[in-house]
Amino acid sequence: PGPVIYTLTTGKHHTFQRKGCDLVYTARIPLIKALTGTTLSIKQLDDRILSVPVSDIVCSGSTKVVVGEGLPLSDGSGKGDLIVVFDLLFPSTLSEDQKMILNAAIYLPHTLSKEQYSAVKAFRKSFTDTLKGWATGFKR
Repeated sequence: PGPVIYTLTTGKHHTFQRKGCDLVYTARIPLIKALTGTTLSIKQLDDRILSVPVSDIVCSGSTKVVVGEGLPLSDGSGKGDLIVVFDLLFPSTLSEDQKMILNAAIYLPHTLSKEQYSAVKAFRKSFTDTLKGWATGFKR
């Protein structure tokens, strides 16, 4: 009898791609979260839930590296990294009012006039009202 030869192949994973000892995760997030921030909850291979805060504005294709959350290095000296790649989800339609509100938000000056401050304050109150505000209809 001759020697036993084992051939190993790497199978596809439904959540991660492998790049050496790094793991690549694609985070599909709504445009609003890409602009205003969010916290990703990523289930790791060892079943831990990793919380990854996203506080900077991100673009489609941009990445965030979480050091030491990849696969073990072959020499046992540590672990590779988790590379989060962002894929933005855009709304399929916007009403004219939604477009107007988005434009107002993007072009809102850093220093507000008295009238602008009053308008923003009224908008905030109406948006965040815990009983009647339209923000109550969305999961945060």
